[in-house]
Amino acid sequence: MTIYYHVSTTQHPVGFVIQPGRFGGLFTNAPATVQDGFVMTWEATLETARRVISPNAVSRLHCVFGCQDIAGAQTFQKYRPNSFVHEVEVPDDTPIHLGNFDLISYSQSGSYIERWASNSISYWQDKPKGMIEVLIGGAATVVK
Repeated sequence: MTIYYHVSTTQHPVGFVIQPGRFGGLFTNAPATVQDGFVMTWEATLETARRVISPNAVSRLHCVFGCQDIAGAQTFQKYRPNSFVHEVEVPDDTPIHLGNFDLISYSQSGSYIERWASNSISYWQDKPKGMIEVLIGGAATVVK
């Protein structure tokens, strides 16, 4: 079993199984706010790039998000106020993708379309630098 760290706004009990796809399920309806539309556009760009560049990679829309270590999870937790860090385990053969979370930052300058297109390609094609997020392509069990 491999250990990762998952940040959630829900405090899950030990033994709870986190199923992939909750995040992607948020985008089955039209966006309710401008911010939702912004996120949906980003995710559509990332998903399109994945399908073209790395179609067998774990999709952000059908995964459990994680971090490789507790420090990464604590950093990510700053983006999710009132959240909890869970230590989770997954079978060693569970597919993963390591992505560069910094490429998805809203604080970058330049044209949105150019940046989103180039960063979406880099997310799937290049070795991540900076804050790394783990896309876990299967269920994760809370162990702590």
